[in-house]
Amino acid sequence: MNRPLLDSDEEIVKRAGMSIPDLFAKYGEEYFRALETQVLQDLCKESGCIIATGGGAVLREENRLAMRQNGRLCLIRRALENLPRSGRPLSKSQDALQEMWNYRKPIYESSMDFSVENNADKDIVAQTIEEGFYEAVGNERT
Repeated sequence: MNRPLLDSDEEIVKRAGMSIPDLFAKYGEEYFRALETQVLQDLCKESGCIIATGGGAVLREENRLAMRQNGRLCLIRRALENLPRSGRPLSKSQDALQEMWNYRKPIYESSMDFSVENNADKDIVAQTIEEGFYEAVGNERT
C-alpha cells in the first residue's frame, strides 16, 4: 500500500528494553497493557500508516478509540491451530488460545471494519487486506 508500517509490539519492546515474554514475567499483564495503551496512543496520532497490533490491543476501549481516530480496523483471522505460540505469554496451549478466542471474538467483531482470512500466501492475504481497506473507506484503488 506504499505506507509506513508501525508495529506496536516492536515499539513496546523498544520502550521497555526487553522482550514481551520478559516484560510479562517481570511486571505482569496489567503493566504490559498499560504500556501498550501508551504506545497505541502515540502511534495512532500518525497518519497515512499501517499499524500492526497484538491480539489484545482492542481489549481496552481507549485503545479502540485511538485506533479509530484516523483509521480502519482489520481483523486478520487464522485458524487457532495455525497461530504461533512460542514467545507469546498468553498462548501457552491450544486450550488457552480457544479460551482467549471465545472471550475476545465479540470484541474483535464489534471493533473491526472488515476481516480477512489468513490462510493463503502472504502476498494474497496482503492484497485482500488492501482491497478490504479500500472497500471500507469507500474508495477504489488507483
